[in-house]
Amino acid sequence: MSQVAIIKSSQIISEMLDNFLKDVGFHSVLLDTSDMKTFLTEKVQTVKFMIVPQNSINLYLELIHEANPKMMFLILKENGLKLKAKDALRYRIFGYIQNPIHLGELELMLQRLKEYLNLESLKSNTLKQ
Repeated sequence: MSQVAIIKSSQIISEMLDNFLKDVGFHSVLLDTSDMKTFLTEKVQTVKFMIVPQNSINLYLELIHEANPKMMFLILKENGLKLKAKDALRYRIFGYIQNPIHLGELELMLQRLKEYLNLESLKSNTLKQ
């Protein structure tokens, strides 16, 4: 079971994401801004990917990426995004989820992300041998 961190946006959206992730086989953790320091120092290495609301990108993306460069991100997008393509590649942004969220689309993206992470793990194990 992969662990996912969700930086809280609105209470309703965060709880819906948390419940949906658990329903499709992920272990999710909701993070407030007050939880970020502890997360960055103690738990960032245990999380495979994060769902980050667009309004938190400028605050946390660089810090999280520095703490765990292998972290993948899904961005919860509310309107036009100002992130350049080179930055999206640098920060390992896997995709964007448009708000309002369509659960079928999110499930498909999560499945693709899970497959990608499994491939990365296989490549890593192969290189070690």
